[in-house]
Amino acid sequence: MDLEKMLRNTTDQYNYNTWQGSLYALKELVKYIESVLKDDEPPKEVAMKITQHIVAEINKYERLVRTTDVGKKMKNLEDKYGT
Repeated sequence: MDLEKMLRNTTDQYNYNTWQGSLYALKELVKYIESVLKDDEPPKEVAMKITQHIVAEINKYERLVRTTDVGKKMKNLEDKYGT
């Protein structure tokens, strides 16, 4: 296998996984929003619930990212050099 093809395949796999994960997250968010809207609460309460849910999901995925080897290395670099 030539190096260029291997790099293209690796990039393609990375993009697929990234976009698949994004798609999954957005579909789950839509489901959550639909469930909150069924509660027939005031708009401000709905917005607060959605925001809290999004923040919780962000925190969950940040924790998961940091369990990977790359995530750990990036966290160490971030701690060492700042953001």
